[in-house]
Amino acid sequence: MGVFFQKQRSVPPTVRNELRQAFNTAPPADNQLDQLVNVASARAAPPLRIELRRAFQTAVPNNDDELDQLTTEAGQRVIPATGTGKQFSVGRFIGAVILVVLIFLAGIWTARDPQLKGYSDALLHFFQVLLGIIIGLVTGEAASSD
Repeated sequence: MGVFFQKQRSVPPTVRNELRQAFNTAPPADNQLDQLVNVASARAAPPLRIELRRAFQTAVPNNDDELDQLTTEAGQRVIPATGTGKQFSVGRFIGAVILVVLIFLAGIWTARDPQLKGYSDALLHFFQVLLGIIIGLVTGEAASSD
């Protein structure tokens, strides 16, 4: 579980629509299968092409619930290949930046009074540490393969 990056568990709408349409198509003849898969996924990653091939080969579902279930299951198998495994959490990042700025401003404000010099030093040191933690978390999570 990341702080600034969250795993995306939903299937992108374009992928979901392609899979749904493939499941809704009657199984083609063997010589037409490759052509249908190529048309449906011209620039798709291999896992999506495999799922589309399976979807085209599957008999048309009897009802919408079964169609939704098949589409969701196939979409979950495709998620890692669609490039949507992680999504940056802008709200958390803005919250962290606001916290760091407030601590910095408090450190500057307390530096104006000679009696609060110790507090100012502590706040500015905490600002440096917290800024380093935030930068480290963002770059580390962005670079991780998980």
